[in-house]
Amino acid sequence: MPPTPPPEDFADVPRAELLDRLDAIEVHRDRRLAVGHTAEDDALARRLLAAPDPPLELCHTLGLLRWYAYHHSDRRLRGAREQATELLSRVFLAGREPMPRLLGPELADEAEPEARTRLDEAERTRDPGACGRALALWERIVHHSRPHGPDYAARLFALGRARLLQHALTGARDALRGAAAAISGAADLGSPYDVEQATYLVHAGDALCSQDGPEELRRALAYYDAVRALRAAPTPMRIRAARSAAALRDDPDDAAGDLRAAVELLPLVAPRHLARAERMRELSGFPALARDAAAAELRRAGGTASAALGLLELGRNVLMHHDLTAHSDLTDLERLQPHQAAEFRRLRDFLDEDAPDRPPGESAEELQERRGAAAARFDALLAEIRRSPGFAGFGLPPGERELTDEAREGVLVVLTTSAYGSDALVVRPEGVLRVALGSRGGLREEEVAQRAAGFQQRLRAARDADTSRPALVAYVADTLAWLEAEVVAPVLAAVPPEPARAGRRARLWWIPCGPFTWLPVHAAARTPQQGAERAVVSSYTPSIRALRHARLRDAARRADGVVRSVIVTAPRAPGAPELPETAREAADLGGLLPGHSRVGGPGGGATAEAVLDRLRSCSVAHFACHGVTDEDDPSRSRLLLDGAAAEEPGVPGLTVARLQRAELRQARLAYLSACRTARTDDPRLLDESVHLASALQVAGFPQVIGTLWEVGDSMAAGVARRFYDRLRMEPGDAWPAAEALDDAVEAEATEGTGRAAFQWAPFVHLGI
Repeated sequence: MPPTPPPEDFADVPRAELLDRLDAIEVHRDRRLAVGHTAEDDALARRLLAAPDPPLELCHTLGLLRWYAYHHSDRRLRGAREQATELLSRVFLAGREPMPRLLGPELADEAEPEARTRLDEAERTRDPGACGRALALWERIVHHSRPHGPDYAARLFALGRARLLQHALTGARDALRGAAAAISGAADLGSPYDVEQATYLVHAGDALCSQDGPEELRRALAYYDAVRALRAAPTPMRIRAARSAAALRDDPDDAAGDLRAAVELLPLVAPRHLARAERMRELSGFPALARDAAAAELRRAGGTASAALGLLELGRNVLMHHDLTAHSDLTDLERLQPHQAAEFRRLRDFLDEDAPDRPPGESAEELQERRGAAAARFDALLAEIRRSPGFAGFGLPPGERELTDEAREGVLVVLTTSAYGSDALVVRPEGVLRVALGSRGGLREEEVAQRAAGFQQRLRAARDADTSRPALVAYVADTLAWLEAEVVAPVLAAVPPEPARAGRRARLWWIPCGPFTWLPVHAAARTPQQGAERAVVSSYTPSIRALRHARLRDAARRADGVVRSVIVTAPRAPGAPELPETAREAADLGGLLPGHSRVGGPGGGATAEAVLDRLRSCSVAHFACHGVTDEDDPSRSRLLLDGAAAEEPGVPGLTVARLQRAELRQARLAYLSACRTARTDDPRLLDESVHLASALQVAGFPQVIGTLWEVGDSMAAGVARRFYDRLRMEPGDAWPAAEALDDAVEAEATEGTGRAAFQWAPFVHLGI
């Protein structure tokens, strides 16, 4: 192998001669001086371009000479132009001037990829030095660009980004003013046909808002409004613009209109052709939008509680509502329109699959095109089905009258909080009533959020290191007292529960929004020690639409004359503590569950596939195993089963994503005797209800028992035994699972092992 040649130091290059020639050309514009040393200059340029680190001064001088040679040879020396561009590009990146005016735009083009890399790196590292270098390069690029060239707006926008970063790192006000000027210039120059125009407009508005002057705010509002006129603007940008415009409005009615428009666009952020993880990521960018819109509606002149409720139903649980539409009951459709039903199921199953099999030779882009075509056909098929007699409302959200009708069996209470305050929307058959939360009617969002975050942190600490259990027990008791005073008492004072009728107590469904979903509101509405004086039985539902869907499913399944049950046990899972009580729990339940069979146990066998296969033919499913909540991706939250690691590498167990894709046509009741099965840990997705209990609801179970946090093995077994002992499951009747759970928790709390609220409060009932 030949030795590596030493780096060339160019000591033999006559620098003085080159500079003299350059000076002479500048002074005399002498054509002979420009082209008289073509061969020598060409050889030197080749040496410079081949060297790893040539002197910049030499590159600059020779680059100018090669440019003049090209320019003064009537453009015959094409190689001279190429050499000039390459040599001067190196100098351009280093900030040397001057540059040939006619070559400036080309040098700007050459430097742009490096400039984008520098800016991305500076934004990632937050390094002031890197930011300064990126900013200097973008300033040169903009200076040498054609002011009306096709890339000028994009370059101004990049310059504005660099100046915004400089302001963030240094606090320099002139950097902020420069950023606003650059980004506003990009917005003013951009074409409505430019796909980036909405980005320029929104960021120009943001930059102007940061200056906080009246003229700047007026211009910012104009930019936000202009985004609405862009028909091809990306939906997330239109939502951002509407939300930002609402914050600048002086008129509350106009602000409420902006937020309503944003909420109406929200379902379009997560179209069906995207994989579920992508849809969740898009929705996570607007975590409080529906709550803000509902609050603005309540506080505008002429605003109504029913309109606010409609916004919350539209802008929350977007993914779940898509799934419920796709899992609409097909019984009548299969009987009357079998071909449409078959196509509906085929398209739905393909779109539900996040990673469908690709035929040999199909690229990822081609698969995405196929998904897009399937999504378009799915929407067209829905329209066709709705035109058929008797199917006009197939898969559509309920109207206002249908929403209030769902309160016929008990009061529905939507708990919402925003920067405007905290409210309960109490839904009854006669209408919707707004109740201001707080002992004095002024519960602030910050207080709710702090309580919820603190509760979440305490639970996580107890899970990670069980060293603070006495303090946690006291903290839970204090939280329940706060909830009772600030949330439950105002609601029950406005709408007292009806007295028990025919031996059944009043029902109340909680629909918590945002940070309320982390708090055990149901537990604050009951006190086990009061026994028969307990006034209300609490349940949860993600939305009124989900409750309506569950009732329709249950009514259709009551005619089945046989109740089949399956008990799933997985006492041992890799990396999780053993659950010794599950064997006794399963044995005890064997005498209480009708037509039961078992999957799993000491010998294993409870794989994800085996469990899903058994769920397809059962009415009741009882799970006694570990539950795991995935804080990064809630769709990967899972039940730990036997042998699952081999089936789903990296995600052991039966996941939310797999359950949501199931179609369980006999299901009526699921009991999750496992930890943390009814909560979402990602604060950006609290209003999407992505957890195991909701996944089972989507799959087909009208009623689900779950837990909000860790439950002791013996406590879980005790509550389960008492629950099934109290529940009567006649095939044609409604099953009062909420009352049975309430009684079981009461008995276990007063007679069994669970004396502290921390032990009995995590059990929750979802559904009808």
